[in-house]
Amino acid sequence: MEDFAAVLGLLLMILGFVGVYVPLLPGVPIMLIGAWTYSALTGWDVLTWPWLLFMTVLTVGSFAFDFLAAAWVTRTLGASRRTGCTTILGTLIGVLFLGAWGALVGGMGGAVLGEYSVTHKLRPALKSGSGAFLGFLLVILVDTAAAIVMLAIYLAVVA
Repeated sequence: MEDFAAVLGLLLMILGFVGVYVPLLPGVPIMLIGAWTYSALTGWDVLTWPWLLFMTVLTVGSFAFDFLAAAWVTRTLGASRRTGCTTILGTLIGVLFLGAWGALVGGMGGAVLGEYSVTHKLRPALKSGSGAFLGFLLVILVDTAAAIVMLAIYLAVVA
């Protein structure tokens, strides 16, 4: 049973890692499911509660960062407060309809529309959209780092 659990957990870890880059797959949360599945099937003896708690906190932090990064970078580049809010709203709507790529399209669209509604000028609106794009790239980097840490923990503890 332990071998089955290890293989199933590893498959979920790999699927989650791929999900960091593939739309419609919530990568880091799938990796967390793999860790919890392995622990549940093996009686919580190998991958223990402290590791699971750390991985859960990492997943929640990564997930929250996914929604806030584009707005943060957009605001850092000088966009209005309204633009930060419309970037978050656009990201949420985009994720609901298009997954990960929707976060990119929705966040950029929300940033451009939000800034244009404030300034009525295209150049600052496009600058805000580029900020949302940079935020999306930052999300990919952070999710990749979280995925690497989770996979390393799983391999170190389970293998």
